[in-house]
Amino acid sequence: MTHSVLIFLFKAGDHCAPVDRAFPPIAVLHARSDSMQHGENGLFVSGAPMQVQAIQLAGGARTEVDSFGYDFRYFSPAQRQVSDAATLRLQAALDRLQPHGAPAAPGLVPMVMATAGPEHLTFYRYVQQGEPGAVYLQYHRAPPQPNLPWGELVSLLQAGQPRLAQAWPLLNDDCWFSKWRSDIEMERKFTFEGIPDTWQLINQLYDEVLDRKLAGYVPELDRDFQVFDYESHIFEVSGDPDEAGYISFIPQADGRMTLKRKWFIENAEIRRETVAGNLNIELGQAPAHVRTMTTAKVRRLPAFRRKRFDVNFESLRTGNVYGVYFDICRTTSPRHAFAQCEVEYCRTRTFHPLRDVMEEFEHIADYVKRFLERKQIAFRHDTFSKLDFVREAQALAQTQLATS
Repeated sequence: MTHSVLIFLFKAGDHCAPVDRAFPPIAVLHARSDSMQHGENGLFVSGAPMQVQAIQLAGGARTEVDSFGYDFRYFSPAQRQVSDAATLRLQAALDRLQPHGAPAAPGLVPMVMATAGPEHLTFYRYVQQGEPGAVYLQYHRAPPQPNLPWGELVSLLQAGQPRLAQAWPLLNDDCWFSKWRSDIEMERKFTFEGIPDTWQLINQLYDEVLDRKLAGYVPELDRDFQVFDYESHIFEVSGDPDEAGYISFIPQADGRMTLKRKWFIENAEIRRETVAGNLNIELGQAPAHVRTMTTAKVRRLPAFRRKRFDVNFESLRTGNVYGVYFDICRTTSPRHAFAQCEVEYCRTRTFHPLRDVMEEFEHIADYVKRFLERKQIAFRHDTFSKLDFVREAQALAQTQLATS
């Protein structure tokens, strides 16, 4: 599908200045794209360069130009080569339109884009980019109007400035995320009957996300593909229903500790959870530290290693981010293992109220279920937890001890 897009080019210094006013752009590129994706919340620039067909310079009218590709991404050598070539072509076009005093193309950045649809001209502000693409978030809409003169384009930008100024704190690196119910986790579990090749599975799922088979979702930049391998030391908490669940200590590579606690009496897809990292707790201090956290009955269970492969992706409609995790957990004494796939709601990136978390979660979970069925992987949909797993390991250890 071909999309019409306006690319607003600014001097970076102007656009990052105090936000109580809207600096006008230096130029506006009128372009078309066959690879761009956008929704109610986000716009994702990826694939082939956008094809510029006309340019407006400050104060001027739209002027048709010989079509050329425009791109600005720079994460890979190939992207930098394309971006550098696009900047040269843009500079040549600017020089032809304004022979004396044309703006310097290398100093212009596409901080705002707008897509033209039948009902709205939708404005998106740049947030982040990585090798898979660049993400913009929607902050303003206006009635669609073809061939707007320069003054009206600037007026539309100024009309959206109050909303953008309100969202400005979210534009700092890694500050753009919020979360529905930050004190809970929501996950769907598919427990495998054996130990499948989880590396192959996660790569196949990742390829489907990159190939846009999960329509409306794009890779979450910087977290799109993750690998974890860590120890987990679990203390079961029981007796008091308000305290029941478990406390887990996860040693970090820097010698500090991540502490995870989950509250539940019975396994469920939605559970209360807290996670705190970078704590100055040694593993030998774990039993004493648990006693500072609860007065309920506690029992230390076998430790295990968790090998986890993750793929995370972001909804262009809502900004909700979901993850699919393939786990293999193994205890060493006794030897016990199981594998599982988890679908989880992670966080949200939006300038607007959170919405449709549950609805999209169900859609993703259904997609993953059908993915596993297509791959002919034997599994069961259940709520089998890591606590169940280490309880099994503990029972196995007691049986081995009794028969030895």
